[in-house]
Amino acid sequence: MAVSTMPAMGTYQGTTMETLKLHICACGHQWPATTATTGNATISCPVCGTPLDPIDPGETKQDPSREKTVPPEESGDQLTFDHSATSALSSAASSDTIASDYNAEESTLVADISPATEATAGFPPSSHDPEDHHVDQTIDLPTHSSTSVSSATGNNVTDQTLDLQTSATAGQGAAAATDGPAASVSELPTRHQGSHSITRFLAEGGLGKIFVAQDKRLEREVVMKTIRFTAKRESEAVVRFEREARINAQLEHPNIVPIYQAGTNEEDGQPYYTMKFIRGREFKELIDDYHNNSGDSDDDRTMELRRLLTLFVNTCHAISYAHDRGVVHRDIKPENIAVGEFEELLVLDWGIAKVLNEPESGDQRQVMLGPNDSLEKTQQGRIVGTPAYMAPEQAAGQNDRVGPAADVYALGGVLFRILTGKTPHRRLQEHSQAEVSRWTKRKQTDRTSMLSDSITRDSSTENTIDLLLRIQDGVIAAPRDINPNAPAALAAVCQKAMELNPALRYNDAAQLAQEINCWLADEAVAAFPDPWSTRVRRWIKRHQTLVVGTAAAVAATVIGLIAIVFVVTNANAQLDNKNHQLDRLNSSLKKSNNAERAARQQALRHLKDARISADAWLLDLSGDLQNYPGLEAARVRLLEKATTYYESFTSKPTSDPQLRIEYARCQMRLGDVWRLLGDAQKSKDAYTQAANSLSGIQAPPAEPGALAVLRANSHTGLGLVYSDQPATHDHALGEFEQAIQLLSPLEKLGTAGRNALATAHWGAAKIYDTQGDLEKAKQFLSKATAEFQKLTGEEDSPRFIARRLNTLNDLGSVLEKQGQLAESAAVHNEAVQFYSQLMTAQPSRADYFDERDQKMAQLEIALRQMGHAETALVVDNALVQDYSARFQETLLKTLGYLENRALTHAARWQLMVTLQKDSESQQALQLAIQDYHALLAAAPSTELFAEHRSRYQTALSELQKSAGDKPADPQ
Repeated sequence: MAVSTMPAMGTYQGTTMETLKLHICACGHQWPATTATTGNATISCPVCGTPLDPIDPGETKQDPSREKTVPPEESGDQLTFDHSATSALSSAASSDTIASDYNAEESTLVADISPATEATAGFPPSSHDPEDHHVDQTIDLPTHSSTSVSSATGNNVTDQTLDLQTSATAGQGAAAATDGPAASVSELPTRHQGSHSITRFLAEGGLGKIFVAQDKRLEREVVMKTIRFTAKRESEAVVRFEREARINAQLEHPNIVPIYQAGTNEEDGQPYYTMKFIRGREFKELIDDYHNNSGDSDDDRTMELRRLLTLFVNTCHAISYAHDRGVVHRDIKPENIAVGEFEELLVLDWGIAKVLNEPESGDQRQVMLGPNDSLEKTQQGRIVGTPAYMAPEQAAGQNDRVGPAADVYALGGVLFRILTGKTPHRRLQEHSQAEVSRWTKRKQTDRTSMLSDSITRDSSTENTIDLLLRIQDGVIAAPRDINPNAPAALAAVCQKAMELNPALRYNDAAQLAQEINCWLADEAVAAFPDPWSTRVRRWIKRHQTLVVGTAAAVAATVIGLIAIVFVVTNANAQLDNKNHQLDRLNSSLKKSNNAERAARQQALRHLKDARISADAWLLDLSGDLQNYPGLEAARVRLLEKATTYYESFTSKPTSDPQLRIEYARCQMRLGDVWRLLGDAQKSKDAYTQAANSLSGIQAPPAEPGALAVLRANSHTGLGLVYSDQPATHDHALGEFEQAIQLLSPLEKLGTAGRNALATAHWGAAKIYDTQGDLEKAKQFLSKATAEFQKLTGEEDSPRFIARRLNTLNDLGSVLEKQGQLAESAAVHNEAVQFYSQLMTAQPSRADYFDERDQKMAQLEIALRQMGHAETALVVDNALVQDYSARFQETLLKTLGYLENRALTHAARWQLMVTLQKDSESQQALQLAIQDYHALLAAAPSTELFAEHRSRYQTALSELQKSAGDKPADPQ
């Protein structure tokens, strides 16, 4: 044991500094020598229990390396900063479990705290006041009870984990909680610890050393932590070391570093434990990379921010789990969060964790301590943690109030670091002028009003004690004071987590994680009221179907009205234009017939283009014209013109298989056109020619089923032609059955094949129905209906829609004939629902309204026959409402025409009066009066027509006055 004599070094607030002797143990602990300990009495180290040699009272040994300036006993409290102890349970653990070569710097800061009566006075210069830069490490600092301290204690310890206590609580001169002399990094302990073989040194702190070891049993690398110095089993150091391991081991969570094994060294009996070895980086490095790579694209930065926030959410879940187990971390910071190569995240350094009396919830087991462990309630007034992320109650040494809310505050500090790239608590001189300007502008207080002046004076600095006082007052910058580009919602979440009052923070870390998850999911967060534009955007995003549907309905209505006008007024112009296109395509086809093989290939391409073009516009336009009264003649002319073009496509004979296939397609289309025109013979001839063109052709390897589909379509076409005459129904059934036999064996049918098979089933079912075989008709119609339902769901094609409606109508009719009223009603109802969908998509199709009403009438009859009078009445009521609405709509249009005529007669009357044509003017006036009488007679006396009737009556009265008649009484 050594004794260090402290010489007097000036005055300390008016008191002369005295020379004191200190006991210094091999473990690093030191305490003042007293009369009781300088004689021959046997003494032991109060920390590790090591016996110490007695000290000669007259010994005056000077040890320059251990000289410290301390005030006399009566001058007040003394505090000691020991950076060698800063990371025993924190930085060493966090750095060592990451594969890196970080070695914590070891330096001791010494400062003295004045008595409470002179707390604001200056402090004497310290004999050891190094310029330190441990801004992200853990320190342990004592505070004076109920005293504001403004002493300089070292320049830059805000980011070190702090453990500071008053000499009053320590009993004698203050010493860092885990003091001990630092061993050389080259000094490895016993190379073998049980089943582990130590391979290399990693780091060391005040309490422990960290090594990389090889687990010989499982052949894996682990991190081994051993106690830093030799200590007795019952010593405080060993108890704290084992307590740390026990707490950490019982926190079994995917995001908390796992303890593999704990034990004692067989040679010296010193404890050790092993942990998972993570190859990765500190969370701090990822945050720094994000803020340093400002040149990345916006998308890359957004993705990286979301990655950091996802890792932060995992951290919150880990801390929430620890809280449920009754453990408060008390030193959460990015340096204590490790991120592995595969994005695995682990929260490290539970060395200064606090075990609560009771867990927060009953669904988790409370962390259990050993018989020699206490809950280790930190002494009141002792400050433990990292100032850069420390909660106000923690900074004030109010350890009875330090609970899960303090960890929530520290998590808010980590979020602050993510958003700004800076720690939330920094000395004033580390803030830029722009940051302080935004800070003071946002929050004007006595303290913040002096910030701008403080940072501009080179001599003005802020020490750790001043910073702790500012943390206690809650005088800190907001995230957007530091980084105005930080998302406002995340900044609000950060500020709520870092509220001065613990009760105003988030209830737990899980709630904070939920807020971040909401932001990541583009949902509102509770801490930030979104602007109306953001709420509208989110509402539209959640109701896309409604918004798009409404917009589509409006657009469809407008487009439908425009389309009607366009089709009616421009039909002839469209026909001329399409005829010119077909003329050009036909001319190109004729030229291609005179070329060699290359020319024939080109002709084939032209033929395909021509056929596809004709199919795309001619038949679709024909179907559209069919839906508008008065355009049937134009439709017939269009179809007749189409026959000319299709015949020209197939006029030249060829032996080329591909051309023959295209000829067959054109001939089948020609057969369809003649069938639509009602010429059965020409239609039959075209279908027969198509079948002949396909005979003898081998199916192309690329499309083995395409040829079978074409052949089946030729048979189906013939069957449809034969179906129109009762005498040829047997022929029709034979054609349909051949088509079904061709297509049924094929395993994979495309859209065209499925349509062909369903059409053949439908055609055969109609023949069976006519012949009285209702069961077969039902079977075939069921297959066709099911297939067309699938096709209409996959493609909005008019032909699929029409055939689904046809098969539903026929199936309902067959079921009625069989007496299966319930099944028939179900089919009619399905048809009604499908018509309703079509009416929504195409409101301009009046035929859909009429056909829907017919199906509703059939449904009502079926329900009435089944005895479901109530349900049938509902259908009748719906029909009445629909008819009434459509009648009123039609009546409004009719009344509009009649009113326009009355207004025209009135205008003619006024012109005749101006031209002095008396007889003609009187005639026009009487015609106008007659029209208004007719309007009043036709308009119902309902609320819907009230405004119209009032307008008619007013106009009639004025006209009657002009005619010299007595105005009629209002009707």
